[in-house]
Amino acid sequence: MIVPFTELALIQPGVVLPVRYVPGRTDKVEIDRSGDTEAVTVAWNHTMIRQGITSADKLDVAARGVAARAVVQSLSVPGEIRNGHPKVHLGLVVNRPDGSTFTTPVEKFLPSRSVAHVQVGRVLDVRYLPTNEREVVLALPVNV
Repeated sequence: MIVPFTELALIQPGVVLPVRYVPGRTDKVEIDRSGDTEAVTVAWNHTMIRQGITSADKLDVAARGVAARAVVQSLSVPGEIRNGHPKVHLGLVVNRPDGSTFTTPVEKFLPSRSVAHVQVGRVLDVRYLPTNEREVVLALPVNV
């Protein structure tokens, strides 16, 4: 496809792009310029579930959970890799909207390029369900 010069920097290895294709005809794929972010999100989420990177429960927390901020208190990398994503163990201190805090462990498979975003001392956007504060999901950018 012809890519406008102003968008050329977006097309590089490792960047996630929305695409369209006719089922059964993967020989012709094009970048989706429709702006339908909901459809892209649904497709991306199904892919991540199939790869074992996330679960339907975690996606539910992301959709219905309370938005909060958390500070990374600890980080360890046990060495497990799933689909090219290393597993990280995080210790988080989550700040509730009322100003109180709670601590919780989080395990997540992250793209290697995202590990820099979860270093000790970093402030993260998270979501959690008040009925289960042990289930915290991170809101990290896809293309970083």
